[in-house]
Amino acid sequence: MKKKKFVVLFLLVLLISISFLGVFTQTVVKASEKKEVVLNVGTIYPPGQPASVAIDWAIAKIKELSDGRIIINHYHSATLGDNPELAEQLVTGALDINVQSLLYFEGDIPEVAMEGAFYDYLDWGHVEKAWSPEGEYGSFFRERLLDVAGVRILVPWNYGVRVITTKTIPVYHPRDLKGVKLRVPGSPIWLDQAAAWGVHPTPVAFGEIYLALKQGVVEGQENPISVIYANKFLEVQNYISLTNHKYNLIYVLFNDASWQALSETDREIIESVFMEATEINQAEIDRQNNICIEEFKAAGGTVIENPDREAFRELVLDLFEEGGKYNYLKPMRDLLEKDYNR
Repeated sequence: MKKKKFVVLFLLVLLISISFLGVFTQTVVKASEKKEVVLNVGTIYPPGQPASVAIDWAIAKIKELSDGRIIINHYHSATLGDNPELAEQLVTGALDINVQSLLYFEGDIPEVAMEGAFYDYLDWGHVEKAWSPEGEYGSFFRERLLDVAGVRILVPWNYGVRVITTKTIPVYHPRDLKGVKLRVPGSPIWLDQAAAWGVHPTPVAFGEIYLALKQGVVEGQENPISVIYANKFLEVQNYISLTNHKYNLIYVLFNDASWQALSETDREIIESVFMEATEINQAEIDRQNNICIEEFKAAGGTVIENPDREAFRELVLDLFEEGGKYNYLKPMRDLLEKDYNR
């Protein structure tokens, strides 16, 4: 009889303990879900540029959806350094989030140079196919960047279609640029393609482009129209040539250690919002493109709408053919073509 009472008492204590443990576990989980999360994003983009508009929108939306728990500080305008420095900070974990090109990881992943190839993506539909879960091109880079640098690619954003601006030279054909000092990014593939046009490619830090144009250190530069507009480059340029030589992408990049430290709920909020912000970014690009062209023409600027794009394209193709410096990128071009035709 005593033994039965002991067993009943033991079972009762066990049930109470399990119940208490369940309540305790739920309390811990709820407490962890209420924990404040502070993240830092660094970019080179000034306020008003489409990427900055989209980032700030995402920050506000994430804060709203997390009931104020997730706070993201935006260090814009190259406050924390230019793109190479920001990439390094992202890899080391000094920065949680960065939005920029993949080109600054070329030292670790040679195939990344493909992101600098002119006339690669044909349109936004091509981008979506390449970076969808089924896209082999995007899957390759997602896996490699995570493995080599500990950086996670959340989503690609449009940076815009790149065009050329100049101060004194209207550009209809590559021969118009012969010997001209043109500011281009410092990536080797960018420098080599610009050199194939006959220009004197001149790397200048993004934050110093305006002054370089104003002082005549360079005659012109090339960037998407919305970037040109947001950074007021047209105050010191008189011509826009719609060469459309590069369908440019930037990426929302996340330090993987920072990502793994987040709860599953917080990851879902952050990823879904940055994906939604893709449309905010594109809408702002379209809006600024229209305003820029209208204001530029009204101020007496000249827009060359139909330069000889095929001549620009043909001059860079040899770099990617057999014997060319970037022939090693052919497998990546094949993946892009495969994704486009999928």
